[in-house]
This record gives sequence, C-alpha cells and structure tokens, in this order.
Amino acid sequence: MLLTGGLSKITQLPQPSMGLLPAVHATTAMDIILTGGVYTLPNPQEVTGLLFKNATGNAINLPAQGNFPAGSIRNGEYFSSNGMGFYRLKNKPSLTYQVVSLEAGVFTTAKPHFFINGETLELHGFVNATMTSNGQSINFSGTGVRYRIAESSGTTFKIADANGVIYSDASSGGGSGGWIHTQSSSSYYPTAFERTIYTFPFTLQGLPVGEQFKLSRVFSFRSISAQSACVWSVIMEFGQRVDDVSPGSIGPNLKAYEYLPPAIDQQVVITDVTTDHSLGITFRRTVEGISGFRSLYSRTPNLIPGTTPVGDDFVLRVRLSQFDIENQISDPSGYVAYNVAANPKEADSLG
Repeated sequence: MLLTGGLSKITQLPQPSMGLLPAVHATTAMDIILTGGVYTLPNPQEVTGLLFKNATGNAINLPAQGNFPAGSIRNGEYFSSNGMGFYRLKNKPSLTYQVVSLEAGVFTTAKPHFFINGETLELHGFVNATMTSNGQSINFSGTGVRYRIAESSGTTFKIADANGVIYSDASSGGGSGGWIHTQSSSSYYPTAFERTIYTFPFTLQGLPVGEQFKLSRVFSFRSISAQSACVWSVIMEFGQRVDDVSPGSIGPNLKAYEYLPPAIDQQVVITDVTTDHSLGITFRRTVEGISGFRSLYSRTPNLIPGTTPVGDDFVLRVRLSQFDIENQISDPSGYVAYNVAANPKEADSLG
C-alpha cells in the first residue's frame, strides 16, 4: 500500500491489517469446476499453499474470512489460501536467463535454471549462432522462433524442435552466449501487491529516429510491524501496440498492448529499515529499432535482447510485482510501504 507522508513519519495505519501474502510455486493447479451446476470451495485451513484455478466457465466468489474481504475470481484465474482465507494470484508468464556459452549443442546458463524438458523458449542476442535443421544450416540469433527444452540439468540444456529432435550441433562462434526467454513459469504472486506506477506512451512522432528517452527513479521501501522479511520486484517492461485490422477498412483503433519480457526485473528485500534503490532505463530509437541500457544502482548494462519493441508505437510500463514473504510464517500480519521519487543525481530527459 502507498502510505502518504513518506516512509519515516507514519502517524496512522489503516486497521485492521490485511496481512502479508506469500507467493505460490506449483507446476499444476487443482481445477474448481461445476458439479450439478454449482461449485464448492475447500476449507481454507486445509489447503494452505495449494494452487487452485477457476475452471467453472464463470466468475466465482471467494467469501470474506477473518480480515479478508469477499472477492471475485474470473474464469481462468488462480487463487490460493494462506490458512485463513483465499486470495487471488497472478502467474509470472516468463523467465529470463543469460547463456554464458553455447558449444556442441550445449547451452550453459550463468546460474541453475530448473527448466522442465518440453517447455518452450525464445533465443535472442546470440552472435553467429547456427545449427543444422533438415540438412540445412540456419542462423537462430534473435529470430523469435520458439524451441523446446531438452536434456535439462543444472546449468545446462539443449534445444529441440516441436517433434523433440535435438539440435545437437547448435553453436555460437567462439562459444559466446546470449539470452533466453521462457514462455511460462511455475510461480504465482498475490495480486493484492501488484502496483502500476507509470505507463509512458511512445509514437514515431513523439520519439523519432535519433532521439532518446531517459527515466531514473529512487524506489524506497520499508515494512511496518511485519513478522517476516519481504521481497518485491521493480519491473520495467515494453508493450508493443496491436491494432484491429479487420473487418474491411477500419479506422484508427487500439486492440491491445502485448508486453515483452521485462527490460528490468530487480528484486528488492524489504525489512523494517527503509532502503533506497536507484533504478532507471535509457533508450534511443535507431533505424534498426530500440537500443539502450539499464541503470541498476551504479551499473549500466545494455538492454537485454528480446525485451525491446520492434514497432513504431509502444508503451513503457513501470510496476511493482512478484511479492513474497518467508515460508511458514505463523503470523503474516503487518504492512509494507513504498515511495517513488525523482533521482536527484539523474534527471529525466526526452529528445
């Protein structure tokens, strides 16, 4: 929640405390379905930490329990219980990993990946990366084609086609690496702690070729009366604009924004001590597309391939997501507070 008056002079807290909610990690969900035209929810005290999915075809109601108000879960959405009441969850749609080397078909990541064989991913940022498919050599650097994980183990894996045929000769010149973006994850986070801070729109006229946009912010966090440390993630992500193109000849419109894997996904640890986190993004439109770098505290690494838009019109969304607390906390009461301010050392700019 956003508590006015800053993070150091908090004079009044809303009562009662709704509590801090944990994330849920699961590879499968138990479906809530209609039986005889009705659905039945389990006792929340008996299903702590389990993942459920509304598969009734309609919205279902979650009853008020303890300090938790009644809520609604749309068809296809997820929820869980913390032992006192049910709460809604949001699946993280993808994960990003850096590949440090690619030799003889073996991809090696910078840290253990826990991939599941058969799940899909995209490859971006590889240089001179080739492999043989149907007797022909192909280049797969940044194509956006989806492949499947095979022979997953620790920090290594291979890729295969949709039929399970492994590309055993996949190689990148000199063994150099790139980036991979999975198409799913088994992590689900409480929607009560989802916050959108800004959404900046960009057009070709507003950000023409050669011009640059810079955003720098100080994100401050603290917990109050909490019995657990918490983690929250600051996410900056691009959304590519998609318009309706039918039926016939239609006028200007907006269908949706399709969000790419996060350009910045920085997790912060929250305790009762206020901490400040300097994060930002700088990018320029070139004839080849969008390029730039991330500002992560004192470091400025390049933007990750596969996270930048390719169209003329797009948005940059800044949000807080992926909230979690320590496991097996018997008393999840407490509060978290955040504040977002301009960075006095890094001014924003456009042009």
